[in-house]
Amino acid sequence: YQKGILVMSDRGLISYPQVVAHKMRQYGYETMSESQFFSFLVVNNLARKAIPNELGNNEYIKKAGDKYSLIY
Repeated sequence: YQKGILVMSDRGLISYPQVVAHKMRQYGYETMSESQFFSFLVVNNLARKAIPNELGNNEYIKKAGDKYSLIY
């Protein structure tokens, strides 16, 4: 799949997981089920057809079971 996201350079966001984590914090989400997380990504134009693999476990978001949570 292809992805492209434009962000203002003054935000300091340099990776896709970092952009998603920033949006989650902006809207007050800490943990979401897989279906809620997918809906969140689609509504915010961060994904289209599936949850990208790189959002499973990284330094900003962790997946445990069917829950996606912010790492602080």
